Amino acid sequence: MERRLKLLVVILGMLMIWYYAQMLVYAEVLFILERLSERF
Repeated sequence: MERRLKLLVVILGMLMIWYYAQMLVYAEVLFILERLSERF
């Protein structure tokens, strides 16, 4: 039971990190698009 719980925590942690990375990439893309639209 302990091992399964530890595995679940690891998977949840990885999902949270992945989700956070996705959000960072999305924010970066939005920022770049904003800068490009300002220039043109």
